[in-house]
Amino acid sequence: MAKTPTAPAFPFARDEIVESVEAFWAWGPRGDVFVKLGARLRADEDVVQRHPEKFVRDGSTDAEKQRALETAHPYQEPEPHTPFITRPEPLRDENAVLCTQNVRANADGDAHLARSLVVAVGQKVGKDERIVTQFPDSFVPVVAAGLTPQNAVRAKGDTWEYRKDGNGNYIREDDGQLKLRYGEFRRFLVHRAGTWVNRQDADVQTHPQAYEVITDV
Repeated sequence: MAKTPTAPAFPFARDEIVESVEAFWAWGPRGDVFVKLGARLRADEDVVQRHPEKFVRDGSTDAEKQRALETAHPYQEPEPHTPFITRPEPLRDENAVLCTQNVRANADGDAHLARSLVVAVGQKVGKDERIVTQFPDSFVPVVAAGLTPQNAVRAKGDTWEYRKDGNGNYIREDDGQLKLRYGEFRRFLVHRAGTWVNRQDADVQTHPQAYEVITDV
């Protein structure tokens, strides 16, 4: 049969004067009791009887008081910090697609309300995200099939070019706003910012400063 652990013997004589090594609140028969740091009491006081570990004999040295305090509050190794929120893994280019046209929420019959923007042009999202399967025409792969860090570079920004028609003339821009902003000739998008491009691509060969080596994979 297991023995019931016995309480440690009371360390003071009942008529001794003791001194508290810390300030604390304690429950007593007459309600809560506040004991000040350094308070001198008789050992037969109820609060001393209940909390002898918080007292030393009157006249004890500072070292003895410190030892009593450390005994009452032994050092405990801090528990490893567990974050409340786990930071998601960075989205790898190989697993991402790039938004090529704004994707907006459904107005759900409230045609008078502006449709909120869900995914903006140029934003990368995971290729397996539901929004991608719902709007496949609004996304392109960041890494085209067959490209690797060894045979590709990454476009630093959108790259554009002017093209000529069958007669050798630059194709003119028909959109008035685009013409006002970019000039009379139409610009054609070559590569989108953030996408991987083959190192042998003509634009990479012509404008190498517009591309960067892929090292973060």
